[in-house]
Amino acid sequence: MKFIAVILSFTIALLLTACKPQGSPGDSAAETLANTMTTSSYNYTTHNLYDISFKDATLPFNVADAARAGSVFFRNSSRALLDGGEQYRFAFADCCFIWDKHLPAPTKLRVVWNVVYDLDLFEGESGKHYDDRASKEPAPGTRWCSAMVEVPGPAPVTADNLSLHFLPDGTVIGSYGKASAPAPLSSAQVLAHAAPMPKGQYCKQEITNPWFGIPRAPHKE
Repeated sequence: MKFIAVILSFTIALLLTACKPQGSPGDSAAETLANTMTTSSYNYTTHNLYDISFKDATLPFNVADAARAGSVFFRNSSRALLDGGEQYRFAFADCCFIWDKHLPAPTKLRVVWNVVYDLDLFEGESGKHYDDRASKEPAPGTRWCSAMVEVPGPAPVTADNLSLHFLPDGTVIGSYGKASAPAPLSSAQVLAHAAPMPKGQYCKQEITNPWFGIPRAPHKE
């Protein structure tokens, strides 16, 4: 039990809380760990998605302590077909977050992500010299975006994953599911949000670089 407690304290220090936990005084370490969820991101757009993060919308948003939802680059993400034959891509984040499954529905999240619309610029010489802590502007070939997302609930008892679905018209949809069973939207749901945004626009709400001014954590050997 002592080992579990040590692991739990270390985990909580690292995990980035997306929603406010509402544990009872009798909650054990095992119960708390059972309330962790992973995240997955689904990309139905024509652009790469980078550095996706999210947090309970009622809490102040700081990208450095937000929960991570990974990135969906076309070259290294998983791909599959919707029920109508359209291709989509998805990826799972490396970590998890504490989630109270008894929170009232819907759960409202603030989601922040980076759209990489020009990979050559992003990975080119100008991109290599870009410092995200020193510039309010996004990296070359990218735009920072933000959206408020209401996730229908309550979360099913068996749910252990929160999915974020990024659609062509800039809409972001959240859903609960199982990490072991990818669950994309239906073709009809994607078609309802298939209208492309105006040329030069990559999301409904663009924001300045959220990493600007945040010091890097000291390197530890």
